[in-house]
Amino acid sequence: MISLGTILVAKYLEGFTKLKELYHFSLSCIMNLEANHLSGRLPSTLGYLVNLEIFVINDNNFEGQIPSSIKNWLNVTSIRVQGSGLSGPLPSEIGLLTKLTKLIISDLNGASSPFPPLANLYNMEYLILRSCNIMDVLPSYLDVMGNLTILDLNFNKISGQIPSYFYSLARVENIFLNGNLLNGSVPEWMLETGNNIDLSYNKFEALLSNGCQSRLTIPIFKLCNRQEFVSFWFLQYHKPCSNYSYSLHINCGGKEVTISGTTFEGDVDPGEPSVFLSSKTNWGFSNTGLFLYDTGVSVDYIELNHSLNFPTPYSELYESARVSPISLTYYAYCLGNGNYRISLHFSEIVLTNDTKLGGHGRRVFNIYIQVVSSNLSSKGFLLLLLVTP
Repeated sequence: MISLGTILVAKYLEGFTKLKELYHFSLSCIMNLEANHLSGRLPSTLGYLVNLEIFVINDNNFEGQIPSSIKNWLNVTSIRVQGSGLSGPLPSEIGLLTKLTKLIISDLNGASSPFPPLANLYNMEYLILRSCNIMDVLPSYLDVMGNLTILDLNFNKISGQIPSYFYSLARVENIFLNGNLLNGSVPEWMLETGNNIDLSYNKFEALLSNGCQSRLTIPIFKLCNRQEFVSFWFLQYHKPCSNYSYSLHINCGGKEVTISGTTFEGDVDPGEPSVFLSSKTNWGFSNTGLFLYDTGVSVDYIELNHSLNFPTPYSELYESARVSPISLTYYAYCLGNGNYRISLHFSEIVLTNDTKLGGHGRRVFNIYIQVVSSNLSSKGFLLLLLVTP
């Protein structure tokens, strides 16, 4: 037998048809096709890589589904399929890959699917199935994944209640279940030990009276839907509006600066995986999610510009920026009724043309702007600005 060691950090799909030839070798194989603008379907011949250990195809333009031939990857430990262009449903064959420790799949197009059968994947550490069109209830096997450290099921269509017997998940370092259809009561163990749990934007019962006001172990925004949170935040932390503002300027992720007579308030708190912070004036922000690298170490939530120069009056706004892996929401209150012009200043300060990988950088995200009338006054309103990938 011939051992080729760790091979195949590939950029192109050329040679996929020859994968069958590799079947006879003893391979410790890594396939990394990340960020290469690749298109087309993943071939079933991928199944010939029976000794594949790590598979990464993030940030491409593939189509079709993850092939069922992955059932042959009995040595794989890590699968990362984020923003790949692929569609659901999630293949049930994933449940055969018992050596998996990291399953990270996001942004699948197409049809909805149930949870894949992962009951035998006892070694799982990262289970991230974000925005995968999962339409199901929470599977019971989550309670027996003893090595789980990150559970991220954001932005699916998961319904039903969180079982009270899931208390063993209290050991999980980060749990993100926001943006689903979960209902019923929040289990006691989550309320008591939930610093790193985000349940926002679901349909839980009576949170304002029984949860949001009485249990603050989980920060308030992580339990409430948006309307509940707006009401509670306004009443809990701020007095009714005595004065109204007709402008708001924030240097997101940067220091306070004054440009052409306009002062942009500073926003320099480094943040954390799931946090809400309120300013000293009339705004606040919430952030959700973890930045993950192969080491599992999260990075700061403010990115600095070390290389680019902007010869414009607004150059100071581009010295740093707040970043978020999932969603970033800014809230502003006590704004007077009237007509407003909203200007958002964006510039790429991380992915640059002078780096091999950065030259291929692309960012796609959604921006939602929502106006919420204040129940405390007929003259004011609250503005919500939500940015998501």
